[in-house]
Amino acid sequence: MRRNTPTNSRPDPFPEGVLLIDKPAGITSHDVVDAVRRHILPMKVGHTGTLDPFATGLLPLCIGRATRLSRFLSMEDKNYEGLIEMGTRTTTYDREGEVLARSEVPTNWPESVSKILSRIQGTIRLIPPPFSAKKVMGIPLYEFARADIHIKRKPVETRIYQMEALDFGERAFRFRAEVSAGTYLRSLADSLGIEVGCGAHLKELRRTACGSLSLDEATGLEDFLIQMQSDPPTARKRVIPMREIPLGMHTLVVNAEGRSAIMHGRRFGPGGLSRTADLQQGAFCRVEDRTGELLAIAETVPLPGHRPRSLWKPILVFPLANRAARAL
Repeated sequence: MRRNTPTNSRPDPFPEGVLLIDKPAGITSHDVVDAVRRHILPMKVGHTGTLDPFATGLLPLCIGRATRLSRFLSMEDKNYEGLIEMGTRTTTYDREGEVLARSEVPTNWPESVSKILSRIQGTIRLIPPPFSAKKVMGIPLYEFARADIHIKRKPVETRIYQMEALDFGERAFRFRAEVSAGTYLRSLADSLGIEVGCGAHLKELRRTACGSLSLDEATGLEDFLIQMQSDPPTARKRVIPMREIPLGMHTLVVNAEGRSAIMHGRRFGPGGLSRTADLQQGAFCRVEDRTGELLAIAETVPLPGHRPRSLWKPILVFPLANRAARAL
C-alpha cells in the first residue's frame, strides 16, 4: 500500500523590500498596510507617507527590514496631479469636509489662479489643515479638530518646485505639482481660494511619484491581493529588493574591515572602504559590500584638519538576511 509521505517544503517567504501599490479612493493608507500584511504574515509592513482617504496613487510599502528605511523614503520629493474646485471652502480643505462657505466665482478666476501659481513656486510657508496628522504637543491636529478645540497652527516651510494648471473648467482646474515632502496641497488649495476671493478646496488628488519611484511601476491593491491567491511567485516579483531600493544617497562600498566596524556599530574611516568617496558634512549614504548587499545607512562625520577627511557613523544597521559570513 502506497503512503503519502509528508514533506517539509514550505512556501517561499515573501521578499523584503518595497512594494508599490496604487492606492484606491475611500480607504486609509493604514487600511492598505493591513490588507497586504494579512497576506504576507509574519512579515512587517509599513508605508512611506500617508495619503488621505479620498486620495489615490502611489503608496510605497516597506516590507521586512525595509521598514527601517521608511523615514528616508518619506523624505523624498513627491509628484501629484489633482483637481481644485473654486467657490466652496470646507473644514478639511478637501471634498470630505463640511462646507464652511459658498461664494460666487469671479469671471477672471483662471487669470488670477495662473498668476498665483507662477508666484508661489519656491520656498513657501503653509499652515497645516486642522484635520491633519501634524502633531502639536504630541497630539495630532485632527484630534483637536474632532473635539472642537481650536489650537494655533504654526506654518511649516515647504518647497514648491513646480505647480502648473493643466486645464480650466467652469469652476475647477486640474493641476500638476512637484513638491517637497510634507507639503499640504489641501492648505495650498484653501489659501489659493482665499486669495482669489471665492474660497476653494481640493477635490481630487493622485500621487504619481515619490522620488524616483513611479506610479507607472505600481499595481492596484485588489490586483495584488488576487495575485497573492492565484499566482504568489509573480506577486513576490513585484517587490523591489533591498539592494535595489532607490534612496537618493551616495553609496559607500566597504571592505572586510569596514563591514566588521558596521556590524559592531562602530565608526569607520577611509581604510574601511574598498574605493574612495567624497561626501559632504551631514550627508547620509548607503553602505554596501562588494556583492551589493545593503549593510547600513551612515552619516558623514568630518574630522578637523587642513585636508578634508571624514569618518562614517552607522546610524541604521541591517543584520544580514543570510547570517553566514561572506568572503569579500
